[in-house]
Amino acid sequence: MFRHLLSGFLGCGICGGNMFVCPRAGKRGKAQLYYVCSTHHKRGNTRCTNRHGVPYAEITQAVVDHFSKRFLTPDVLRQFLDEERASRAPEAIVAERETLSADLRRLDAEIQRLVEAVTAGAGSVTTLVDTMKAKQRTRDNAAARLAELQQRAAETAWFDMDEFLASGDQMMVDLEDLLQRDPETGRDVLR
Repeated sequence: MFRHLLSGFLGCGICGGNMFVCPRAGKRGKAQLYYVCSTHHKRGNTRCTNRHGVPYAEITQAVVDHFSKRFLTPDVLRQFLDEERASRAPEAIVAERETLSADLRRLDAEIQRLVEAVTAGAGSVTTLVDTMKAKQRTRDNAAARLAELQQRAAETAWFDMDEFLASGDQMMVDLEDLLQRDPETGRDVLR
């Protein structure tokens, strides 16, 4: 699908549009790859004035370097993982799951009452249906969030940070190699 590591991650600093890889004349007329604003490329100055590109090789290497052992040391990685784990504290997840479960029960009851109101012909059908659709969207979002939290709880249960960091040196070498060699998988790592 994507052949470049940063495809889908870079945005234009002016309009926020996606950046894509495009060859341009470089030094001495030799074509070089650049990330350029897709909005400017497709629609011109009327939509985005960013006519400049970001050199492909330099920005890609800068990102890969941040995943190398020089920058992503075990201490930095431990701090990141500790912060991530704190944001996924089991107590907070349990509390949010309970709240979401209660919200789902409440929304199901409200949707059922709206269905009954539509069936009974009480009130404006259009208004009732619009309200029902809005409640259903809210319910779907809450159900998706609840599923995400259940997945997080399952992931947290098996993760052993000390074991993970013990394999850190080889993992950093492998990660740096992966980012350079396999852009498709590298994008999953960046996500």
